[in-house]
Amino acid sequence: MLLGYFTTLVHYMILNTFFKACLFSLAIVLAYACSDNGQEHMEDVECTYLHISHTRMYDNSSIDKEAEQVDYTYYDKLLLGGDMMNISSESEETLDYLNDLFEIAEPSTMWSLGNHDRTDVGLIENYTGRNNFYSYTDKGITYLVLDTQQDTSRIVGDQLQLVKSVLDTIAHSSHLVILTHHLVWMDDGGPLAEIADSISNAPLSDCWYCINPNNFYADIYPRLVEVQSKGVQVLCIAGDIGNHVNSFEEQTADGVYFLASGIFYDRPTNKGLVMQHNVTQQTLTWEFVPVADLGE
Repeated sequence: MLLGYFTTLVHYMILNTFFKACLFSLAIVLAYACSDNGQEHMEDVECTYLHISHTRMYDNSSIDKEAEQVDYTYYDKLLLGGDMMNISSESEETLDYLNDLFEIAEPSTMWSLGNHDRTDVGLIENYTGRNNFYSYTDKGITYLVLDTQQDTSRIVGDQLQLVKSVLDTIAHSSHLVILTHHLVWMDDGGPLAEIADSISNAPLSDCWYCINPNNFYADIYPRLVEVQSKGVQVLCIAGDIGNHVNSFEEQTADGVYFLASGIFYDRPTNKGLVMQHNVTQQTLTWEFVPVADLGE
């Protein structure tokens, strides 16, 4: 009987100690949650991304010398806007060189092919393990990587189906980034057509490397407006600039951003587009930074 009493007493003491510990822990949690400064103790997750493009030179020996010196491992993601070398897919050795710089075989590097990249698309696909157009979602941002050279500036066939599928089903993303080489949103008849030839490397025309008449405003832009209206910030980022200007930014009346950055043959005004992504706050900010200052 005495043993039973002692056992019961021990159990009571253990339960009492456990109960007090739980109350103490709960008090700490409640005090922290109710504190005006509680949010300040949450550490924000910050990522840095870089869009860079048109790094090609006149020959195929290297990319722009200043761009070659940048430490691209500084960035959590690279968005390549195309025309990275004069003939980017000339050989596996060329792709090895680009991989040493940009880690093109990694999912964190997205590459929208330009006219100087498409000599052997199959070789690039074998090297990267990805299609020349695809979608990718990470940390609350959905990316659409398109090939605007494949059908002379038009987004048709499987590419258009991909775009429609992503835009019709996009959910739980704070931003949508559409990566292209050509500035297809400067199509003739669109609101930016008047300035296209003073911004884009490729003119508005029907040549194989030009901004050809396309279906951006007929088939894609209205869907982007729908996505924007749902609270997803839409950014269209292109890479075929550098000859006239090194950076471009425009926001439409619907809230969609058109951005572009590009390099031109060792020019001192060359810039890249650096984006800061606060994953915790779901914000994305950006600025155009001189190539000499990239990675700092």
